[in-house]
Amino acid sequence: VIPIHNENEELVAYAGRYPGDSPEGESKYKFPSKFKKSLVVFNLNRAKDKAKDERVILVEGFFDVFNLWQAGYKNAIALMGTSMSDEQEKLIIEAVGKNGKVALMFDSDEAGAKAITEVVERLIDKVYLKIIRLSKEGLEPDSLSKEEIKKALK
Repeated sequence: VIPIHNENEELVAYAGRYPGDSPEGESKYKFPSKFKKSLVVFNLNRAKDKAKDERVILVEGFFDVFNLWQAGYKNAIALMGTSMSDEQEKLIIEAVGKNGKVALMFDSDEAGAKAITEVVERLIDKVYLKIIRLSKEGLEPDSLSKEEIKKALK
């Protein structure tokens, strides 16, 4: 179970994850029925203090954030999926400021490539963007070693 806080530090939901593969036709994550993940950016409550001074690293999921955090990057935030809502866009822009910096580090699969295109289209005129491409097909930020993360973020 993963606690989810909004940008004001309020606990708004818990996400559950199947251990291993989820059943056929089921999402690997379960959220409360009334929770709308499109209204929250995961870990923004912790990363927003550094967001105006440093870039934020935008990733797809919880475990990407966990891995980056453990590697020393406390400025990682997640969409909790591969699409960005209007509210998530607004929250990120408010957190980083008008001249803020956002690094995109999405999975190196088809869904990740599509997500990068969507996010770039939304943010290109609003913040400085850097796309971090993972070197091999199928790589995900949560599978990288500390050294690989450091190399990718240089």
